[in-house]
Formats: sequence, structure tokens, C-alpha cells
Amino acid sequence: MNHLNHSQSSYRQKQNRLYHLILLRNRKKNLQASGFSLNFARIIKDKLLLRFMKNRNFNKKCALLAALFAILSFTVQAQTALPASTDTQTAAQPVISFGYLSYDQALKSMKAYATAQEKLQEQRAAYEAEAKRVEDEFNQKYESFLEGQNEFPRTILLKRQNELKELMQRNMEFNAQARRDLQTAEEEALKPIRAKLNETLASIAREFGFALIINIDSNACPYIDPVMGKDIQEMVAEYLKKR
Repeated sequence: MNHLNHSQSSYRQKQNRLYHLILLRNRKKNLQASGFSLNFARIIKDKLLLRFMKNRNFNKKCALLAALFAILSFTVQAQTALPASTDTQTAAQPVISFGYLSYDQALKSMKAYATAQEKLQEQRAAYEAEAKRVEDEFNQKYESFLEGQNEFPRTILLKRQNELKELMQRNMEFNAQARRDLQTAEEEALKPIRAKLNETLASIAREFGFALIINIDSNACPYIDPVMGKDIQEMVAEYLKKR
């Protein structure tokens, strides 16, 4: 493209130089000769411009044909190679199989889970008993405050109000801490039980060649292909009984 621009610029310089030479010569001749020379200069100018445009169009056509030929060649090669590659990939793809079950159902069927829940229930009962005790204490003080608020001096009234506020705040903090403690206790109690279940699932997957085992709790998989997927719920229960 730079070469074409350079040629066009050089051509225009030569054309303008020739045009000025002809005009200078025309000044020495009569009006008829001057008119003839002017027309002759214009004809030469048009012919040179037409030749240049033809050459440029020819170059553009050659470039376009070359690009089109290259694209067609690449397309033919790609279409020729595609079926063989597709067949190879199809033949190489393995058949994937997997198992599926309800993880929560399998976990709750374990004996260790029932034992852990009994201990957790004892802790919950202890926290609930303490929460009820402090709640009863608050209610008694609150009722006493309501009965004597009209008779208490201002100093005692403010003191009782502050006591109730502090007791209420402590009760709220206790309840929040109790929930956190129970959650932590449940996680720690179930951690070894989950590990045992996971080991059982891994053993079954290796034995039957499953690529993975899917947990279908909360309707996570609305549809499972029966050819590729296998229900292992009962199988897991049997394996857990042996362990």
C-alpha cells in the first residue's frame, strides 16, 4: 500500500510538470495552437491517469483473488480433517458411571449418629434449663418492679430499672453463646461420623468404578440417567453395618 501511494505521488508530480511545460509553450504560439496544445495535454493527462487506475485495480483484483484462494484452501483442508478428528474423539470418550444417594439419610442411619445425638440432646437440655432459670428470675424482678414503681423513691426506681436492663442484656448474651456452643459441639461430634461415611463412599466408588457419588438431598438432581447413575442407598447401609 505504501508503494502504491509513493507511485501515485510521483505520477502526480510528473503530470503537473508536463502540464506546466505545455502551458509555457502555448504562450509562444497563436490561440489555435495554444488551444490544441492544451487539449493535447489534457488527453495525455487522462490517458496516464486511466493507465494508473487500471494498474491499481489490477493489483487490487490480484490481491483479492489470492486472499480468496487462501481462504478456500484452508476451508477445504479443515473440512477434510474434521470427520477423522471427530471420529477419533468419539471413539476415545469413556462411558462415565456414578452413584447417588441421600447423604443425610445415610448419616442418620449410622449407630454413631444416634449416640452423638443423645449426648447433644443432654447438652441442649442443660442450656435450656439454665435459660429458663434466668428468664424466671427476670420475670420475677420485672413483676416486682411493676408493683412498686409508683411507691419507690426515684433513686431506687432508677436502680431497679438498671438492674432489669443489665439482666436482660446478660440473658440475651447467654442465649446467643448457648446457640454457638451447641453448634460447635454438634460439628465436633459429627466430624468423625462424616469421615467414616465418606470413607465408605470412597470404597464403594473404587469397587464399582464410579467417577463420582452425587448427594441428591434438597432435590439437587431432579433427573438422573438410570443407564449412567446407580442408586447406592441400600448398598451404603449394608456396608455401614459391616463396619
